[in-house]
Amino acid sequence: MRVRAIAVKALANYCIQVTYEDGKTFIYNVQEDIRTIKAFHYLKDEGAFSKVYLQYNGYSIAWGDGDEFEDVTMDCEVPYLEGELVLSMG
Repeated sequence: MRVRAIAVKALANYCIQVTYEDGKTFIYNVQEDIRTIKAFHYLKDEGAFSKVYLQYNGYSIAWGDGDEFEDVTMDCEVPYLEGELVLSMG
């Protein structure tokens, strides 16, 4: 079962906070991906990293300007249950 994300926020030290429709909030550390996955390398720039948003109805996390008429700079599937659980309202 895939759970839809309803909010994403960039945090310090290349972490993102993702809140899901089931009331759970996780923090994911993206540093390893930035260091090892070539497509993520441009996210070393904190300005680029801070431009995180949800797309595809909350099933994908993307980075870029969020303009639906331009190509997405980078996106990945929402990684439910792979991070550190910080809040559970469900």
